[in-house]
Amino acid sequence: VTAGMRVRTGPDGHALLTFPDGSTAALDPATDVQVEQLSAGTPRQVQLRQFSGHLWNDVVSDARVGATYEVHTADAVVQVHGTVFETAVENGQASVATSEGNVDLLLGADRVPVPAGEVIRTAGGRVAERAALSGVGSLTVNAPFTAALISERGEATGARTDGAIFRQIRGVTTSNPGAGAQRFDFQNVDPGTYTLLLQRFDSR
Repeated sequence: VTAGMRVRTGPDGHALLTFPDGSTAALDPATDVQVEQLSAGTPRQVQLRQFSGHLWNDVVSDARVGATYEVHTADAVVQVHGTVFETAVENGQASVATSEGNVDLLLGADRVPVPAGEVIRTAGGRVAERAALSGVGSLTVNAPFTAALISERGEATGARTDGAIFRQIRGVTTSNPGAGAQRFDFQNVDPGTYTLLLQRFDSR
């Protein structure tokens, strides 16, 4: 995928875009996204334009000056530096839901923060609704194991024994097992069968 390319999924289609720094954007069915800017250099520069559907973004933290990761809709711009969030465009309305980290929503000259656990819906370039995300449960895995959850489509959220974290499944986040017990949190997860993969590591 290069700058200028447009990616569309069909009614039953899914896609996963992986950027040079390891950030990912997962497309749900009936999602239409254009990659407007993409730089593999330093700092990271990713700009997406979302026309429809749902986009689940896992953005690697990058605090360097000039680093950007943006999702543009018809009337809003979502800006982040390192976080997990979802953007949706349906029936002419856009929404952004933050699962982890902090997100800024730009509406004209206004900058609206969307903290973790909240969703904002926009209409006509203004905030139409602000609400709390509803969690549906959690799962904790203790040492000496790291865990990954794998969907029927092959998307995965979890951690490797080398400390790498990946969050590709929409509605599922995970903590870093290097900071204690690994916890999975679930919000608006698609129905289906998920496989939990455990990897043992040396806890000495």
